[in-house]
Amino acid sequence: MTSPLLRRDGELVEVTWDEAITAAADAIRRASASSPDGVGAIGGAALTNEAQYQWARLLKGVVRTDNVDAQLGDGLDAVLVAALPRATIDDAASARTVLLMAGDLHDELPVLFLRLREAAVAKSTVLVELAATPTRLSRLARASLGVRPGDMPDAVAALLGDDDTVRRLATHPEGASFDALQLDLAREALSSDGAGVVVVVGRPNVAESGLVVEAAILRLARALPKARFLVGLRRGNVAGAIDLGLAPGLLPGRVRRDAASAWFARRWGGAPGSDGRGAIGQLRALADGSQTCVVLLGCDPLADAVDPALAEAALSASSDVVVATGHGGPSLAHASVVLPAAVAHERDGSTTNLEGRVLRLGQKLAAPGQAWPDTDIAAELITALGGGDVETDVASLTDEIANACSTHAGITAGALRGADDGVVIGRGAAAPRGALDPTAFPGVQSPGLDGLRAPAGAVGLPADPVATPGAPRSLGPTDVLGADEAFAAPPHDAYSLRLVATRRLYDRGAAVEASPSLHALVETASVRVNPYDLDRIGAHDGADVRIRSSRAVAVLRAVADPAVIKGTVCIGLNLDATGEADRVATRFIDPDQLVTEVRMESL
Repeated sequence: MTSPLLRRDGELVEVTWDEAITAAADAIRRASASSPDGVGAIGGAALTNEAQYQWARLLKGVVRTDNVDAQLGDGLDAVLVAALPRATIDDAASARTVLLMAGDLHDELPVLFLRLREAAVAKSTVLVELAATPTRLSRLARASLGVRPGDMPDAVAALLGDDDTVRRLATHPEGASFDALQLDLAREALSSDGAGVVVVVGRPNVAESGLVVEAAILRLARALPKARFLVGLRRGNVAGAIDLGLAPGLLPGRVRRDAASAWFARRWGGAPGSDGRGAIGQLRALADGSQTCVVLLGCDPLADAVDPALAEAALSASSDVVVATGHGGPSLAHASVVLPAAVAHERDGSTTNLEGRVLRLGQKLAAPGQAWPDTDIAAELITALGGGDVETDVASLTDEIANACSTHAGITAGALRGADDGVVIGRGAAAPRGALDPTAFPGVQSPGLDGLRAPAGAVGLPADPVATPGAPRSLGPTDVLGADEAFAAPPHDAYSLRLVATRRLYDRGAAVEASPSLHALVETASVRVNPYDLDRIGAHDGADVRIRSSRAVAVLRAVADPAVIKGTVCIGLNLDATGEADRVATRFIDPDQLVTEVRMESL
């Protein structure tokens, strides 16, 4: 995208930046006239930390909406992610035991995959895997426990010594998904309190609700208080987006909205009055008219949301779709205003990786045409909406983040310039001792996990002694870990198969689609099935089968794979069936269900 665009008479036409900013501000102003709840934003994980902070200030400080989400319905609860005790990649590569609950790292996080493979082969690190389908690390794992969709909390309970749960898992119509020997080996690899254990967690199966994984994470964190977590979420700077407030219920610095609103209201002139909607909630609100404007921050829900049908309905119904992006995509067909943004290598700033390492980015290319950095776009909108003039110098914004957020205390522009390997939040010379104390204050309840957490307690946030006086402290494990509560897995249907929707390194996502040279690396969608389940319907390896869910039906080629757990089927995400551009797996998924069940029929 090289020029600002405005929809006139049904067509997007080039306009000046002044016209585009005025139109975007007017759209936000109209939608928020009666309530800030009429506006929201989706995306932001592709931005720099400084741009994320600037957009958070605009949306949460000036507009005062908490409807902001950098994840697109395929991640984990941001408050839980913010509160978990963190491990670094080096911690994982030197740990006594690494517990893998993040899918196939070869496709999800290939650099981490290489580090852990080296640790398992050349060092003494023990790998224990809980997975719905085998991964590239399975053959190196001391124990690999197959886990059907919906069963992860029970598998964790079994791993932690609950033999009643083991017996219950064995009552599945096709039997237990792992054997006693693998379970014994896995139990032996864990310490009683989690010392020396790093847990790598993510969202390995998008056809399974994030609540399932979150319940499993909570059980582990409660039972193994000395364990540390490495959270592998999708999209490049999603860790920075969560740290800097592009998530419902959070403000910059990994702090709860209700605990830090007064602090940020003084700095920004305002703050949200209530917790907002996530991406899926916003799409539903747009579809039913209770939200009328959405700002898309470097993302395209039609190409990347977990429910593309809902995204289509939402954008079609929305009065105003403001798109700030460096690339085109199908969502532009619904855009009322397009604000061209500089992308990777075209902007200065910093980014945060999955271990919380803040790294400096340097501009290598000039942005084409009239594209602006997101820091400047957000600043112009802040001014247009009455928020006054704000800083646009990137180094000054880095320093402001260091001043405003306890997590980033000491991580100034100067500190980043002097740290070739960046600075890990809470560690290193630039991060002051004592900046993070996860046991400093009582529990806070996270949105979206009401049934899985203990009731919220009062929040007392003492002043950080090394950051700006009065700055709220970041969340820690004690903010979400209450007394253990039962998680009720959905009952199994003997006539249905549970869907495992896994990621591929090369798929039909926006990045690969924009690079024709990578298209040949994208495979055609097929369905991997245990031969037992193929035999039941009279089909064979390589045959076409019909897959049907409550939402869609498609014909796919069956691949017999004995490693697939009986009672499940595996389909790659963001892949097209033969002759169809349909991202077939997402058509089956119902985000309202804990698991997605399908029927398979022979043709």
